[in-house]
Amino acid sequence: MTGIILREWALFIITFFLALYWAIKFFQMLWRLPRDPRLSTSPPDPPFSPPVSIVIAVRDEERNIADCIRSFQAQTYRNWEMVVVDDRSRDRTAQIVRELAGEDPRIRLLQNTENPPPDWSAQVWANGKGVRESRGEWLVFTDADTRHHPGHLQATLGYCLANRAAVLSVIPGQICRGFWENTLQPFIFWLFWDYYPPRSVNRAGCRRAGASGTFFLVRRDAYDTIGGWAAVHNTIPDDLAFMERAKEKGLAAHLVIAGQTLRVRMYHGWRESFEGWSRYMLSGADNNIAIALLEVLYALAFNLLPFCFPFLAFRFPASSILLALSAALIVLIRRQVNRLLGAAPAGAFSHPAAAAALAAIALNAVFRRLAGRGVRWKGRIYLEVSRSLFWTGKEYRVKE
Repeated sequence: MTGIILREWALFIITFFLALYWAIKFFQMLWRLPRDPRLSTSPPDPPFSPPVSIVIAVRDEERNIADCIRSFQAQTYRNWEMVVVDDRSRDRTAQIVRELAGEDPRIRLLQNTENPPPDWSAQVWANGKGVRESRGEWLVFTDADTRHHPGHLQATLGYCLANRAAVLSVIPGQICRGFWENTLQPFIFWLFWDYYPPRSVNRAGCRRAGASGTFFLVRRDAYDTIGGWAAVHNTIPDDLAFMERAKEKGLAAHLVIAGQTLRVRMYHGWRESFEGWSRYMLSGADNNIAIALLEVLYALAFNLLPFCFPFLAFRFPASSILLALSAALIVLIRRQVNRLLGAAPAGAFSHPAAAAALAAIALNAVFRRLAGRGVRWKGRIYLEVSRSLFWTGKEYRVKE
């Protein structure tokens, strides 16, 4: 009898603190939503119109590149040029860009015909080539799977000029199709929003940096101060490392919410999502397996366990109620943040499936690390420079 009572009290204490944790998160969300910086779809005209160079590095992007380029052609801000760097695509990517360039002289195709050095990420290598072919005072780096509202470029440039920001990245809105995209993509970007609160990381003197490779706007002199993409040439994730480098150099590097002005469909379906997020799950934790396993614990204990309340209803009613409260708070938080990200609010109800998927992705990343299989993306495999078991950093090289 004593053992049963102790188990009941232990479970009650665990579920109580879990409910307290989500209550705190709920009120943090209410406080943050009206205060985090957001980009408007109707931005004011900037005080002047400096030339902007848009660099897009692509590889096998025939399904995305035309729509991405057309979204820039529809921008209200007109003083831009575009350099599309094609990294030996095996599909019709280069042909599509060539056709669009023939219709718009602001667009140029640069075909990369050489392998990047072994200690360079292919996208970073292509971005650097694009910069050398550009002339703008401001540089945009974005991906082919992004879609830009007509006011996006004007909104980002206006924000930088008004806030004296030298580097800007965004938390993008989401384009989701099917169950797994609607389940996983908003979940992971909610975690990103929660871990990198824009209002906090934008404060002067804050050393934390949050960034998304979906979009960067960088003043050219700031780009040179950072050392360009060469400064993070063998780092995954390179976007976060680039922003951290900017802050190390004392530059004003801001993160803003662009849920209404930029949308991205990063991955199509479960298989792409699983492989795509696996490359970030461990590298984002500096290849520290212990931290990756803590990510699994957080996914299962904090995000999946609350939704198990029906199974405790008869034996542990008090704990079941607390878990149900946690689950309700999670859904309320997720519904609001999904709206912020332009995702379907109903996706909040698939939160437990997303938590289970995240745990599986993190475990897959750990397995690939222990098995020496590295990070796989776009037909290339990147291996860690250091082979120690824990805390190896974010440096990689292409497997030859």
